[in-house]
Amino acid sequence: MEEKLNAILESLETLKNGQIRLDEKIGNFSTETRSSFKHVESIFGEHQEFFRTVSDQMKKV
Repeated sequence: MEEKLNAILESLETLKNGQIRLDEKIGNFSTETRSSFKHVESIFGEHQEFFRTVSDQMKKV
């Protein structure tokens, strides 16, 4: 009986450690996703400015 209890407690500890690692991975993924979005948003702003400039020059022609 005690062996079964120890096995269950060990399994619970393994699950707890897995959950902690999963929480860390999700946190890292969220941070990376926000960073990537900010980078893409920045590049998009640069492209918008480029197309606006080209459009203004074409209107003059």
